[in-house]
Amino acid sequence: WREHLQRVHLDITLTHDRYEGFALAVPNSLWHALSSQQRANLTSQLANITTWERIQAAQEQQQALASLHKAGMTLHTMDAHQLKVFASRMPPWPRLLNKLDLQMANTLIAAARTATATGRGDGSREKVLADPLPPTQATK
Repeated sequence: WREHLQRVHLDITLTHDRYEGFALAVPNSLWHALSSQQRANLTSQLANITTWERIQAAQEQQQALASLHKAGMTLHTMDAHQLKVFASRMPPWPRLLNKLDLQMANTLIAAARTATATGRGDGSREKVLADPLPPTQATK
């Protein structure tokens, strides 16, 4: 809604394939200067903020979608089968990364590794990203 999509598009398909996150950076010396109880409290509060933020984001998304619909856009949702087909048609990592410059590709790989390892808790998708660049572009 903020991007005024309704001005240039008649339809929008919701894939829910985008991940947005945030990071809190604290100098190591400051973090270790806190007591274990303070660190635990801070970590707990951040988890609560994450829950609240996701609820707020869902509400804002619903309001934005309602506004887009009211402005004349047709909203399409995808069922599980359609999402699977959509995901299967996305370009594989090497093909996508070959289109990027080396620095951008490495940045994307690092972000994806962090998101998959921490977001899923088990890093199960880490293997998929092990060596996505061709040998001539691979870095340590």
